[in-house]
Formats: sequence, C-alpha cells, structure tokens
Amino acid sequence: MASNHDNAKVPFDILGLIFAHYAEGETIRFPLETLLLVCRDWNRAALGHRALWSDFKIYLGHESTSIMWNVRLPQRLARCGPDCLLDIDLRNILEIMNEEEAPEVTHGDALYIPSSCARDPDEEWGTECYCFDIARTCVESSLSELSGPDGSFCWRWRTLRLELGHSPWHPGSRLLTNALSYPTPNLKVVYFDHVWLETRVAEKIVLPNTSGVLDLTLLDCELPSLHTFDDVHEAMVGWRDLAGYPPPLRALHGAKRIQTLGLWSDSSGRIQLPSQLHQLQTLHIKADHIPAELSTIEFPLLNTLAVCWAIQNPIPTILRCRGIPINNLRKITIESTLHTFKINSEDEYVTASESLLALFRRATSLRNMSSSGGALAIILKILWDTIENGQYTGLFPSAKGSVERAWITNLDGGDTFEFNGEETIESLQALCRQWLPYYKRFLF
Repeated sequence: MASNHDNAKVPFDILGLIFAHYAEGETIRFPLETLLLVCRDWNRAALGHRALWSDFKIYLGHESTSIMWNVRLPQRLARCGPDCLLDIDLRNILEIMNEEEAPEVTHGDALYIPSSCARDPDEEWGTECYCFDIARTCVESSLSELSGPDGSFCWRWRTLRLELGHSPWHPGSRLLTNALSYPTPNLKVVYFDHVWLETRVAEKIVLPNTSGVLDLTLLDCELPSLHTFDDVHEAMVGWRDLAGYPPPLRALHGAKRIQTLGLWSDSSGRIQLPSQLHQLQTLHIKADHIPAELSTIEFPLLNTLAVCWAIQNPIPTILRCRGIPINNLRKITIESTLHTFKINSEDEYVTASESLLALFRRATSLRNMSSSGGALAIILKILWDTIENGQYTGLFPSAKGSVERAWITNLDGGDTFEFNGEETIESLQALCRQWLPYYKRFLF
C-alpha cells in the first residue's frame, strides 16, 4: 500500500517547472545547489533535469564569489551532461561602474560593491582591492573551463554574454583569446561589453564560426581579429565610453540581412556598414553623433527611427540622409539623455521647430511620435503654434492632411495621447501641464 508520503510526491515534470522558475531568480546566496539539499526526491529530480544546470550566470565580485565559482563551475558542467547546449552569462561586476547596468540580483549586495571590501586604513581611497585582480583571473579561467579541453565544449555554446570591464590598461590575456578561438556552430546570441584583446595576443580569429549568430551586441570592445557577423538579424554596436582611437569596427561589414540596428557612434570611432541594408526596418541611433556613413546607405524598408537629442539637434542631419525613406516612417522616437536641455533664445526655438516641421511634412506615414524632456516640449509647442496659426491638421502638419489615429507618447512615464485633429489650445495646455511641469515657463 502506498504511503501518504508517496501519494504526496510532486511529479517529476512538475518539479522541473518549479526548478526552472527557481533558476530564473537564482543568486549567489541562493544557488541551484540549494535544491539538492531539500530531500532525496528533489535531489534526484534536480540532477535528472540536466538542462537546469546548463545556464551559467557567473557574476563575479569580491574574492569569495570567485572561490565559489571555481568550485561550482566544474560540478555544473558535469551535471548538465555532454550534450546540453550552454547559455553563458559571465560578468565582472566590480568593473561595472553604474550599478543600474549590473544584474538586479547583485544590487545592494556587499559581495559586488567595489568599496565594500575591508581595506588597510592607510590605503589611499579609490585604490582597487586585491579582489579586482582575482575576479579578472577568474573571468578568464571560467571561460577556459567552459570551452573545455582543446575547445571541445565550444560547439555547445548557444548564447555568450561577456561583460569584463576591460580597458587599454586591463586587456584580456592569451588564455581568453584561446577560449574564444574555437568553432561555435550552435552560437545564436553574442553580447560583448568592454572586451579588449591586445594585438600581440590576438593572432587567432575570435569566434571563427559566426554563421548561426542572429543577435549581436558589441559595446566598447577592441577585438582586432574578430570574425564578421554576416547573418545577424539584430545588432547593437559602438562605443559608450570611447577610450582612444579604436580601429574601425568591421563586425557588420557584410551584414546585409540585418533588420534591427542600434548604433552607439562617436566621431573618433568608425563603424563599417554595408552600402545597402534592404531588410532593415528599425534604426536606433543611441548617441548624439550620427555616423557619416548613414548618408550613403539605402534603407528602403525602414519604418522605425529613434535618435538622441542631447546637445545637438539631430533632425537636420537625418533629413540629409538620402537613403532614409522619411515618407515611410511610421514611428519616430526622439530621446534625450539629459532630463532637460535649454532653449536659450527665440531664434534657437525657431531653428529647432523648423527642422521638426520639415520632418513632419515629409513623414506622411507617421503614426507615433515618442519623446521626452526638452524635445517633447518643442514638439508640443509646435502643435500649439500651428493651432494658433490656423495650420493644424491633426498631430503633425502634413501635406497630406491629418494622420489617422496618430499618437504621441511621453517616454518619461509611458503616457500616450491620441490626436483626432480636433484638439484645442486648451486641451494641449492641459497635456503640457500634466506631462511637462518643469517647462511651464517655456511653454506658456
């Protein structure tokens, strides 16, 4: 006769779902290994779900985190078996300057706060503790372990995310280059942030087999021998914290099938792109600088454009890009990295408003305009002025008349407003007060 305990057992497949949910919120203090300690049934079930152990979220902080992963990593590789595809997320949290860019599970944890390590009271403030060097070493040894003897595990890599905090003063070593030089035929997603390799140790091709990669991110990297990614569909590349004068970024030189492209561009760094991007539908220019290369590229299917307005008005440059089909754009986003920017004179407002009006007149397919801060203030004031001047035709003063069911979105709060062509000065005043209380003096 079955006991009450036997009848109460959770089925193996249901335990797998429970464990997978637990794995999503795993932290270094509450790791997957906790499941092995609950009871023998859970132990057997956790070890039986091999794919559970194939997702490596290796977040390195102070010394104890490196010690833990030096023990856990070979054990997890053994538990996931010889055939499971591997998802690798390897980050040196101590080198991530902005905590908001680090994984949420590390926020506020003393193991990952650079200044939380015990220090010699006579040590100069701001000096790195010895844990930084330990984490740098553990990063490279961990990736070497994940590549297997002579790269025998690399064929199993499915996703590879490396955020290593490298710089010209702390580049990667030959060990890292070797780990990245083996074929990766199943690799689908690559995300590299601050990964630097010295030229003298980069004689091997980095990621020599990229034909399966569909999603690519390369931010603040210097990889002289990186293979090109000709088959990607989605990419974000460039420099947020440019140091020196990097060589041209050639990773997307042959990526003619790309559909979504994000660019962090700087005047000191060149991003080489194909002369034709006939499948590109979304272009997101994340920085103030707009690459000169865009003026010669054709984007016939582009329908979504996002630009950044921090110091310089990007709209005149966009209007001069012959390959951008302004009349096909259905969504335009103008982001502002600063909460506000100043309009110092009436002439400055007139110049900004004229460029936006020129954009609206050409963007005859536009359905949504999203913005925030000063850029949103200018847009709303333009609409207000067109009502006063008797030129208002519904959202944007277009040569083709009003745009059907057009929307404007405030990026700061996500609020939206639908335009039907019957707006009044009073209704726009109410919207301005609600969305932009800091701009009352400018708007009113």
